[in-house]
Amino acid sequence: MPPGQIAAAAVLKDMVSTGFVAAALTAVCGEVARQALAASAAHTRATRASGVTVYRLTIPGRVIIDAAILMMATLAALVLYHGEDWRIAAMLGAFVALCVFAYPGAVIVDAGTGIRTRRWYGGTVRIAWHDVAELKRQDQVGQTTVVGHSGRQIVHTSLHADRDGFRGEVERYARLTPSVVPR
Repeated sequence: MPPGQIAAAAVLKDMVSTGFVAAALTAVCGEVARQALAASAAHTRATRASGVTVYRLTIPGRVIIDAAILMMATLAALVLYHGEDWRIAAMLGAFVALCVFAYPGAVIVDAGTGIRTRRWYGGTVRIAWHDVAELKRQDQVGQTTVVGHSGRQIVHTSLHADRDGFRGEVERYARLTPSVVPR
């Protein structure tokens, strides 16, 4: 093999391994950040007043989601401003819309009536205590889901405050049989 091809192969090998290392480090840093945010939210206490407990999105969770929305919207605007391919701006705009519509609302537990939540764009979702059919335990990303007999769901994400307190309140007030309360 001529010396030029050997040098080109070595450079290509270095580029591939460097790209792999950068991607792996990005994935590891992302997972560490997610774990840190979830641990911070688990230690944050919910607000309690006169029989009502409010599980809000934690401040770090709001900062992360708001920053993602702001950065992607800014990038989309810059792509359009510089006359780049509009499809890139459309993909960034779709991600902004996804973040805006996926923004979790506060979960409110009322000892007398049940659980409710409301997002900015829709009506209130309510599940009365007698209508709670199932409490789904935390999934891979730390979400706990309350399912009503009608199929309605209320999700307590890993970025909401006090996941153990939420789970304990649902188990205390809902009329669940032991078979639908996962351990």
